[in-house]
Amino acid sequence: MAWSADNYCLCGSGTTFKTISEIQIGGHKYSIELKDAATTDGDNNCGESWHQDQKILVCTKTLGGNVRKLNAVEETLLHECVHTADAIFNCHMSEDQVKQLSEGLYQILKQFGLELIKSV
Repeated sequence: MAWSADNYCLCGSGTTFKTISEIQIGGHKYSIELKDAATTDGDNNCGESWHQDQKILVCTKTLGGNVRKLNAVEETLLHECVHTADAIFNCHMSEDQVKQLSEGLYQILKQFGLELIKSV
């Protein structure tokens, strides 16, 4: 993965997160946006994926306004990628299944020393 210099999110407290600006899942390119906020909507979601707009949004703050830990932001990004793959490949996964798979994949990625997001 090439790290894109144009996809930064200044999160307060001197923390800046950096990630790739887009990802290809199944033949579709999705833009990735890190949002300096606690929720993406009124339901307290810290991540969302919009398939019609081909966009993944991940929040970098907690509900209390603090910067989320890097591992939580990374896992949320992976979680939304799993939702996207689920929609594209028509797997019909439940939210619990998406959570279990994304947590398992995240553990594997970390054991290999791979990063989805960098704190710079």
